[in-house]
Amino acid sequence: MEAYFRRKFTGILPENKIEVLTAKPTTPWMVNFLKYDPATSLQQIKCPVLALYGENDLQVPSKENMKILQLALGKGENPNFTIREMENLNHLFQESDTGLPGEYKKIEETFSPKALKTVSEWIIDQTK
Repeated sequence: MEAYFRRKFTGILPENKIEVLTAKPTTPWMVNFLKYDPATSLQQIKCPVLALYGENDLQVPSKENMKILQLALGKGENPNFTIREMENLNHLFQESDTGLPGEYKKIEETFSPKALKTVSEWIIDQTK
């Protein structure tokens, strides 16, 4: 995770802020959260799945997590899943420049219309 944050923010954030982002977790909840591997649970899902990831999501990096989800659903032989990365969207599915949490309060959009359209079209397609 440290390499990811360094790659993403070097030159954008001061070094001390990058160090805060990459600090080792100390609370028991955070340690357990980071150790939990959802692959076992994901492999058991048999219903249709739509997974959207924001390209600018810094809390759930899209490229790494999309690969993991695709492997888990495939290993579980789920026949119906769609995984998409949504361009310029942050963790809250808002159009964003950086994806930094400090940017959230500056964004008036509550939920991207393009993400809503993707969800709507997927639901319609599933119910045909």
